[in-house]
Amino acid sequence: MPEFAIIGGGASGIFCAIKLLDFFGKKANITIYEKSSPLKTLLPTGNGRCNLAYNEYDNKTLAGFYPRGEKFLYSVFSRYGLKETLFDFEKLGIKTYVQPDNRIFPVENSAAFV
Repeated sequence: MPEFAIIGGGASGIFCAIKLLDFFGKKANITIYEKSSPLKTLLPTGNGRCNLAYNEYDNKTLAGFYPRGEKFLYSVFSRYGLKETLFDFEKLGIKTYVQPDNRIFPVENSAAFV
C-alpha cells in the first residue's frame, strides 16, 4: 500500500489528499501533518464566503494576471484549468455561482461549508 505524507492542512494539502484518494481509493495511506486546525486559512477567504476561482477559461489570459509566474502558470493551467477546478468542486458537492466581477463563490456563500 503506498504511503503519503502531506505537510500542511491548508487548501492545497487537503486538495492533494482528495486527488490522491481519487487516484488510489482506499489503497493508500495518507497522513496530513498540520500544526493547527486543517483548512483554518480557508475561513477568512472572500470575507468568509470563500472565493474559489476566477471565471476565465482561457489559460493564457488567466496566466497573464500573474506576470512573475505567467510562463509557469500557463503550463499548470493547461493541465488543470477552471473547467477541471469547477468539476472537482461539483464532485465534492459544492455548487458555485459567478459574480459580475467574475469571482466564483460557493452557492452557500460560506467558507465553513467548503
